Amino acid sequence: MKRLEARLWFLFTTLVVVGLGAAFYLPALARTPGHFPVPLDDVYIHFGFARAAALGHPFQWIPGNGYSSGGTSLTYPLLLAPAWLLGFRGERLALAAALLSLGCLVDLAASLRRLLRPAPRWLAWAAAPLILSVPLLDWSLFSGMETALFAALLGRALVALARSASAPPERRAQAQLRLGALAALLVATRPE
Repeated sequence: MKRLEARLWFLFTTLVVVGLGAAFYLPALARTPGHFPVPLDDVYIHFGFARAAALGHPFQWIPGNGYSSGGTSLTYPLLLAPAWLLGFRGERLALAAALLSLGCLVDLAASLRRLLRPAPRWLAWAAAPLILSVPLLDWSLFSGMETALFAALLGRALVALARSASAPPERRAQAQLRLGALAALLVATRPE
């Protein structure tokens, strides 16, 4: 029964996230015929860093020019780089960024579900709709920036914090190490 409920929850959450993503992307696509909507020019900075990383020059704006501090995220372009290698180039990389955002938001909801286990079950089902009920937050999460990735990592870090706080002594060091790694990823994902 628990397995069936977990699958239904995952399906429901995925449908909510994809549905709200469509509510963001479809009207924007109608206004940008032939172009995937990217509301911030900063997104293209991430795309440039992703291209350079895919070409073997991570953390560089232009391959061969050395390290550049112009990126606001160290990890996000590295996650977009494989999509660039698969052919999502130029503004088409925005589609890969959108898919990554959707996955990250489902992951965030899964973390919240773990954190809400002692609470009534309906609250875990309400987590995704509640998170995505704030339009300004949605704009940021679906914008192509690293915000959704940061949110997913933050959710995982909070789960790791809860686990390290309740871990038995023989497992506490391992739990704390995982928490520390997630905290470092948070800083590397959104260092501003």
